[in-house]
Amino acid sequence: MAEDHHELYCILLPLSERKLLLPRSLVQEVRGLSKVEPIAGSPVWLRGLVPWQDARIPLIVIEPLIGAELPEVSRRSRMVMVRVPETVLTPPVLAIHSQGFPYILRITPALVGTSEIAEYEHILAGVTLGFERPLIPDIPGLAATTARLLPAA
Repeated sequence: MAEDHHELYCILLPLSERKLLLPRSLVQEVRGLSKVEPIAGSPVWLRGLVPWQDARIPLIVIEPLIGAELPEVSRRSRMVMVRVPETVLTPPVLAIHSQGFPYILRITPALVGTSEIAEYEHILAGVTLGFERPLIPDIPGLAATTARLLPAA
């Protein structure tokens, strides 16, 4: 039988109770949590705007989107800058609040177990990776929803 050489480098982002799984190619940068500028009238998951490379980008918190409580900000909190479609946000990046240090993981078909059906609007699926059960977010959909909620520039 031929070996399967398909692999994908991913980033696993810790949330308060689960983890997110993102392709490594979408992650622009990881840094400590910056001062957040709140957006009046925004939903709880849209934390506000944070400075990034001479711009302000939206900071997203995933937990409220999956029915969990808004996490506490700690000294381990990080912002993971994620590329989004260029026609949606300017600059085409949003920040995701992580509850710790993300780490790189090499995924092969042999490592991935059955997926869960997505229960939430901005989650595509859940997968099983050994003992982990990370969620795969709908980054283009999340970026489009975020763009509609941002104040006009």
